This record gives sequence, structure tokens and C-alpha cells, in this order.
Amino acid sequence: MVCSRWYNVIRDSPPLWSRIYASDSLEVVGMALQRSSSHYLDIVLESFELGSQARDDIRTFFATLRPHNDRWRNVEASARFPWMHVVTDAFKGSAPNLERLSVTDQDTVSSSVEVDLFGGAVPQLKHLTLNGVSVRWSSEVVRGLKVIDLSWICFPSANTILDILSHSLQLQRAVIRRCTTGTVAMDSSPSVQLPNLSFLQLDLGRLEKVDWALDRIEVPKPCSFATSFRAGEDIEDFLSHKVLKWISKWKPPAQLPLDGFLLDIDHAEMIVEMSMPDHPEPLSFAIEASGPGWADQFQLTLRRLISEFVSWTKTCTTFRLKLGYAPPQSKDCSTAQFIIQELTRLPPVTSLEISTIGEDSLLDTLIREGNASVFQSVRTLSFSMMGAIDSTRTLEWISSTVRTINDSAAMSSNELNHRQLQRIEVWVPFDVDLSETGVVKATVKDLEAIVGYGKVFIVDDI
Repeated sequence: MVCSRWYNVIRDSPPLWSRIYASDSLEVVGMALQRSSSHYLDIVLESFELGSQARDDIRTFFATLRPHNDRWRNVEASARFPWMHVVTDAFKGSAPNLERLSVTDQDTVSSSVEVDLFGGAVPQLKHLTLNGVSVRWSSEVVRGLKVIDLSWICFPSANTILDILSHSLQLQRAVIRRCTTGTVAMDSSPSVQLPNLSFLQLDLGRLEKVDWALDRIEVPKPCSFATSFRAGEDIEDFLSHKVLKWISKWKPPAQLPLDGFLLDIDHAEMIVEMSMPDHPEPLSFAIEASGPGWADQFQLTLRRLISEFVSWTKTCTTFRLKLGYAPPQSKDCSTAQFIIQELTRLPPVTSLEISTIGEDSLLDTLIREGNASVFQSVRTLSFSMMGAIDSTRTLEWISSTVRTINDSAAMSSNELNHRQLQRIEVWVPFDVDLSETGVVKATVKDLEAIVGYGKVFIVDDI
């Protein structure tokens, strides 16, 4: 029960009613529209159904909102392909105060049919996300943006992407992923200068298209970058002539050592991240492999990146290593053997983060092959139980792994560098209820017997 005083406070506070959900009843939606008064609205539609009732519900929801389109501030709309035309039809009129727009087609993986949103009349729009939805690319909707995120789209040509970027010179973040293009005009297309860009992701189906686009995008300041490659592509040439040139802008002055360095390996994806004292946010390079037979290329990529960063990290005091699923074996050497060889070229690992638990994890592979000694300097150790099926068995695996890593540190021959684990975190998803079984208490007690009292923390992974 809510007392009348709090009921009146909630009822008469317009900001509390400004978020409108399609999942609510029409009565609640109407009440929210009335009680939000003149406040701007944040609108959320998530429809996962294919039946005609879903179509009718979407149409009715937006018909209720249309008289208030001058109050739309943020719109997130996600629906199945058969009813996307109902969603886009709702975006025909102007939205003069719309700042963020996200439209997702849950089924389409290569959208090429262009739709016209709001007649281009969205003067305040700064954040645009389109997933499986194409718009008229010459529209005002894709001009003057600060953040753009486009995925599962087939562009008419690679030049279209440059045109989009060229009309948003204040871009801070540009993500173009899982996209394809028609023709690539191998001509002297003009360059695009993006002076405020801090993150760029380009995934255009083939490295040669990414290569072409990078030649025409000028970013004067250090900028994070992400891309992908397919098996059989010339990743070595791309790394040498594009990636290493791109990240050479990151190199800190000799008098400014790195605050931190992160290497994240999770099956087909690799991320390198650096924190520097003179840069407001970490800089990162991420690359993902796909298709069969890419293990050799993946190892080559890791070797080239570590060769680039090894001299930068000599004075780094914090080295975070994040491990997920194990990459496949290459034809020349085992995954574990290769990764250990490369890790020994970097500073000692001080923080170890485990995102995948169990026999399929890269950490388990490294330990099984007798390589736990690489973790002898680890002081902080964290595990994520996201996706764990058998919680009890998972926690038992965590205890066993902690014991192995801690024993490795205790057996270190260099006593000056010997550091016991100082903090262990186990991140438990909010939907996993372990409170009644007592398994959490038993695990904490077991871990504290290994590393000491007060060093173990169970954290809700929300």
C-alpha cells in the first residue's frame, strides 16, 4: 500500500510519468500522457510477436502518441519485419524535439529498402541507431549527428558511408557494423575530416572495403577503432598499413607512462585497451574473426599487436587480462602455448577477469596445460557467472581455479615480486538465486580459507 501523501507526490510529478511503454495498457499510456504535462517523452516499443494483434497494438500505440509528437525526446522502437512498415509509418510527421532515435528490425540482416523518417524534420536529433533499417541517406535525419550506429544494412555504395559521415562533422562515435556495400568506387573520393571522433567501428563485409574507407577518413586526434576480418583475407597487410598507422597516434610521450593496459581475448574477438594520464577515456582496438580456418590469422594479429605495444607497456603498473572462450587451435602450435609465449613479452598480469567459466574457457585451457605461473603476480581476480547453467558446479570450479592461481603465486621463486591475491570478485546475475542453497556462503568460506578473510566479494551482475 502507498500512503495518500506519496500517492499525491507521484501523481503530481510530471517527470515520473514521462517514460511511455508500449507494453503498458492504453489506460496507463493515456494516464502517463496526461500526467507528464508538457514534459518531453521517452518512448519504448518492444514487440516480439508476429500475429496481427501485434500489428494492431503497434498502430494503436503510436496513434495515441501522435498528437504529442512535439514532446517526443527519445524513441526506441523494435519490432518484427512484417510490422516494421507500421513502425516507420508512425514516423511520418515532424518531431521537432527528438534527440535520440533507435529503430530495430529484429529479422532483417541486409536492409536496402530506404524509408523516409519524419520528412527529415528532426532538427534536434543527435543520436541515431538503425538496425536492419535503411533510410533515405540524403535526408536531414542523418545530418548533424554526434552518435551514429548502423548495422545490418546494405548501402548502395561505399561512397554512401562517406557521404553520411561528411554531413556530421561533430561526430563523436560512429559504428557501422555487419553492413555491406554495393560498388566500391576506387577513385579519388574526397576525404572526410572528423575532428571530434573518439570511436570508429567499420565492418563492411570485406577488409578491402574497410581499407578503402580508412584511406578517406581523417581523424587528427587519438581514436579507438574496431573492425573484423574473414578467413583468407590479408590481415597482415591490413595490420601493417592501416591499423598500426592508426594506433601510432596513441603513443604517449616518454614522460607519461601508461595508467593501465588491457588485453581481452574471447574466442574470435580480441581487444587491446590503453589508459593514459593525458587522455580522458581509454583508447581501444578491437578485431573479430569469422569463417572457418582463421586461427593462424588470429595468432598473427595477436603477435603483431603485442609487438607494437610491448615497448609502450614497460612502465605500466596495471595490466588487466580478460579471458573468455578459448580460440581454436592453429596448425602450428596450441592456443595456450602461443598465448603464454606472447604474454611473457608484456608486464606481469596484475588483474585477471574471467568472462567464461568452465572447460570451454581459455583460462581452463591455460591451467590444464600447466601455464598457471603466468598469473603469479595477479592481485585482483574476478569471475562472471553470466550464462552459468549449474551454479553449484560453477562455484566449485571457481574455488579450484583460485586455489591453483594462489598456489602458483606462493611457489614464485622471486619473493620480492610475490603478491598474494588481494581481492576476489564473483559476479552473479540478478536472475540466479543462490540464497536458499547456502552455496554462496560455502564458496565464500572456501575462498577465504585460500586467500584470507575480507578479500572475497559476491557482486550482483545487473
